[in-house]
Amino acid sequence: MHGTNAPSTKFCCKYSRRDHPVANMTGAQLAYIRARRGLTTREFADEIGDISHTTILRWEKEPDSVIPSWVTERIIGKTVIPLPMEDLHALLDYTRATGKGFSDILSEAIREYLASKAAPENITQLPAAPAATYEPLADIDGAARVAEDPAS
Repeated sequence: MHGTNAPSTKFCCKYSRRDHPVANMTGAQLAYIRARRGLTTREFADEIGDISHTTILRWEKEPDSVIPSWVTERIIGKTVIPLPMEDLHALLDYTRATGKGFSDILSEAIREYLASKAAPENITQLPAAPAATYEPLADIDGAARVAEDPAS
């Protein structure tokens, strides 16, 4: 859908606890996310806020430990998705043509992708996400961002 020279931007999604209940992540998942972001435990703790790096270390050493939902919510809220601009325009055109919400289309695409893969045994079925409305916003540097519609 996108070429190698396609301009790209990063998108972040504002997370609303009211609309999207969160399943707690495990220490192993937390360690994976931190490692993928290339952050030290101190940097990750600072990004999350209200938590010490020693707590991050303790959770990561206990892969089956359950991370509090407020930590999971903050991590999800800071998730950035790189997406070429032409893909974003196609996605927004699709939302207008179908009348579906941005999050509904992304959720549907992710579920279809996961269903097409052999899921590891420890991954459970994802629950259906509630409908939400999203709109593109321009950032200071001119990059588009996606934020939850305050009217919803």
